[in-house]
Amino acid sequence: MGLHFSLSAYDTDRYEWALTTSARLVAALDARDLQDVMQEYRGHLGHVSPLNSADAVVMRDGKLLLIQRRDSGLWAIPGGLVEVGDTLAGAAMRELREETGLMGRATRYLGYFDSRTVKSQSRQQIFHHYFLIEAQGEPGPSNETFEAAFFAPDALPELHFEREVTFSALLALLRSGEASPLFE
Repeated sequence: MGLHFSLSAYDTDRYEWALTTSARLVAALDARDLQDVMQEYRGHLGHVSPLNSADAVVMRDGKLLLIQRRDSGLWAIPGGLVEVGDTLAGAAMRELREETGLMGRATRYLGYFDSRTVKSQSRQQIFHHYFLIEAQGEPGPSNETFEAAFFAPDALPELHFEREVTFSALLALLRSGEASPLFE
């Protein structure tokens, strides 16, 4: 970002030094060629901004669909990062399909959480968008999940990190029936 917006030769030199020093460290740690790392760095000098994720909230008989993640073994709402070309709702439906095998239709935007306000362990800022999804059929495991099952809100299994913070607010929102609020 500094190289992109620098207004003086002094700042440009300092940003070049920081970029080169960082590339040297990566090259040494990864046993890679410095020029390859520099080329990779220069190819990714775009604007840094928050990421978006989309989560699929599926309710059935008062129970919430959760997936058991393969990376941590903990439980979470199906969801993941929005990919280039996705809409937010489309990403939530895609993640539901990838993680549970269920096809669904987004019926309501519930809101979002900013990762900075929910004690996220991610180094990047992420806006977690939640959609109420109607889905039929029985969920199953995938290459990303060990299991998928419905849980009563008062009998949730061990949840994935920051999701514990968001669950109470999310469940309160579902009970309230409010339309498309934004909450942090």
